[in-house]
Amino acid sequence: MLTCHPSNFDLIDVWARHIGGRSLLALIALLVNGCLSADADDGQDPRGNGPASSDPAQFEPSGPDDDRDGFHNDIDPAPNDAENPGDFFTPEAILASPIVQAALEEIDAAGDEFHPEVGSPPDISGYYLGKTDPASALGVEVRIDQFANAEISIARQYFEGDRPTVHAFVERALLRGTPDRYTFYSRVHSVCAYPDADYEIFTVDISTGDVDASTGDRTNVKTARITVASRGDLDEDCKSLLGSLAPVGGWILATPPPLVKISATDLKHMCVSEQQGYIPEETWMTSAGATCTCGLDLSVSCNP
Repeated sequence: MLTCHPSNFDLIDVWARHIGGRSLLALIALLVNGCLSADADDGQDPRGNGPASSDPAQFEPSGPDDDRDGFHNDIDPAPNDAENPGDFFTPEAILASPIVQAALEEIDAAGDEFHPEVGSPPDISGYYLGKTDPASALGVEVRIDQFANAEISIARQYFEGDRPTVHAFVERALLRGTPDRYTFYSRVHSVCAYPDADYEIFTVDISTGDVDASTGDRTNVKTARITVASRGDLDEDCKSLLGSLAPVGGWILATPPPLVKISATDLKHMCVSEQQGYIPEETWMTSAGATCTCGLDLSVSCNP
């Protein structure tokens, strides 16, 4: 599941240019793990933590997956048909997909080494800081929660100077790896954001990187997004917006900046409570039993 709240799309475009001239879509699709428009049945954040953004942001609703293809019913083009879009339930199934295999071969042929892992993952939980360079005003703070079932949740807060800009939350990403490398896999549904458009794509995201054993830093980070199914009529506006992601089998590869391991006390753009960091609209319970929420201005409000 993914939620994303962009409050400054100009910043996204700037950050995208800093990672090798990628377009606004590339950053949206890759660094934030998918922020094209989508709708929820009740208009709420699927974590139950407040209203979803009405901006052209996306979240991937959670819920049952009746046909066990990896796409939950709410984002599945055919919730009761395991053949549509196919089996993407596990990392092994994702990598066995002919569409994914063809895309990965094209990535390799383009000269980009990209090698997803399926083994036992390292521990990548904790907090990270990513910046295009030390002097840059653009950056991102990241929190990763890792669970015993080899799933992770990812909270990201982007910033420009002292100003928080975009925050995003990803749940149920599937984590795999080796002692010093990680790969996580997620499934995303995106809707073309233009008025009167009628086109949707269903994608898998595969993110890889190295883990420095001495520092915990994540380096050589790469993320591929591959379109595995589509629905509706592709017009010129959506084709222009989606670019190479528009057709089934299309893909984008991005190389975000390295992520430096930090502690909760180093966070400057998240709410911090009891040595834990939270992004806006997250809700948590304190050790005293109070329910607290992180505001868009990074203020913390609590109810006993």
